[in-house]
Amino acid sequence: MNDKNTLETWKQIAAYLNRRVRTCQRWEQEYGLPIKRYIDSNKSRVFAYKSEIDNWLLSQKNKINKQKKHFFTPAKFPKYALHLAVICFFVLLVQLVLPKTEKEIHGFKIEGSRIILLNPDQKNLGAYNTPYHNFDKSRYKAPENNRYPDFKTHKSYLIDDIDRDGHKELIFVIRTTDSHGENRLVCLSHKAKEKWSFTAGESKGFSFFQNFPYQHILGFDIIDMNKDGRQKILVISNNKTHQQGLVTFLNFSGQPVGFSKFKGEITDFMYHSPNGLKRLLLAGYSIDHNPICQVIDLMDQIETKGTEDQSPNQMSIIDQIIFPTNPDIQKECLSKNIPFEIRIEPENKEPRLVFQNLVLYYLSSDLQLTDLRFSLRMQMKEQYKSNPHYLASLKKNLLFEGLNISSPASPPQSLSY
Repeated sequence: MNDKNTLETWKQIAAYLNRRVRTCQRWEQEYGLPIKRYIDSNKSRVFAYKSEIDNWLLSQKNKINKQKKHFFTPAKFPKYALHLAVICFFVLLVQLVLPKTEKEIHGFKIEGSRIILLNPDQKNLGAYNTPYHNFDKSRYKAPENNRYPDFKTHKSYLIDDIDRDGHKELIFVIRTTDSHGENRLVCLSHKAKEKWSFTAGESKGFSFFQNFPYQHILGFDIIDMNKDGRQKILVISNNKTHQQGLVTFLNFSGQPVGFSKFKGEITDFMYHSPNGLKRLLLAGYSIDHNPICQVIDLMDQIETKGTEDQSPNQMSIIDQIIFPTNPDIQKECLSKNIPFEIRIEPENKEPRLVFQNLVLYYLSSDLQLTDLRFSLRMQMKEQYKSNPHYLASLKKNLLFEGLNISSPASPPQSLSY
């Protein structure tokens, strides 16, 4: 059959209608598309006439037009449609004119056992219920005079977009008047839903935590270790009963990805990057209550760790500085619970590190002890006030010992008292 009015296959029929073959077959079954079949062959051989298809298309259009005309007749159109349109218009206008409610976390307040999230307008975004009714609210206040911006010892909360999902989260440590529950770090979404929580020293599935029973979280911080946009959460915790400190690195999902042990009690920490190297300095007291600084290498690769079936990576301890001291200083620090702190102090061209308890230890950028002084508290003690030469002699001896411990350099010729 070779007629210009004839379409001899499904493919030709589909091309003529500008549709797929399956669509044309469905039109035949559901809407009566005029398809013919050869009598002396199987049903797969079909043909159709263009003129019949054109007439069928025209009839389908007429049916659709009649349905539209019937649907939109004035008798069927609802009488209240105009009122509904006016209401919708005013609702839309109000939405455009009125300012949108900010959904981001700007702050929070504590009421009883609830953490209530607040937006920039101080409006309630939602509340998170906890089992604790004795929160220590004073420990969630930011210091008024943040003289040293790198001093992060007792950070209790942080508001930031940790997981880069476009919304800020609130991360906070449980702080109570009786210290109960202060081993938990909790992350809340902008809807006041718990995204994750971390219990220091008791995470399930990781055998290394079994040696660290109840840990008290000293503080935490956020660090982008490799400057790749993937932030890590650094958690510092102690167990005073067992004199065991612990540094744990979490990913943005709250899973441990790295850790380091501290034999003693951590009291402060600081980042230190001399010559592009990334270091974490941990200040504290050893088991013998000697003031020490532990240096951790942050260049270790821990990006691939942190899933539930992987153990965290143990970070490398590249140095441990033992500071010179004597029994009197140790006893005073222990009895008065004086922390060993770190700060940066500017001096000439480059800043120097200062480690301090009753003694101020001055270190160069390469962590060499260069000088020490006694705090005012130490200088005012009666035994030193009555014999200032003893204080000077004590300083000279400590500095001499300190330089011999940290470097082969000889003691300085002149000392400032």
